[in-house]
Amino acid sequence: MLGFKSRYPHNNELFKLVRDAYFVKRGKKMATKVKVGDRVELLEMTDTMTKLEKGSKGTVTKIEEDQDLIWVDWDNGEKLALLDGIDKFKVARK
Repeated sequence: MLGFKSRYPHNNELFKLVRDAYFVKRGKKMATKVKVGDRVELLEMTDTMTKLEKGSKGTVTKIEEDQDLIWVDWDNGEKLALLDGIDKFKVARK
């Protein structure tokens, strides 16, 4: 739960419930085909505390399939995970 804890430390249990409601595919592989080292472009993110905007780009540094988290080092300096199935992004051309 590191992704939720770091983004919403005051409401960790609520976001566990929300995550489980959205991820009815428990036990299956992540929907997005992305790997460490890929460049990604943000299309939409639900996090209101970030300075990331549509079109922001970054490099995937870690993938936690059990949590559906894709950790990205964004070009603006932020280190923030994408939530597979909730945040919208695409793999950018290399």
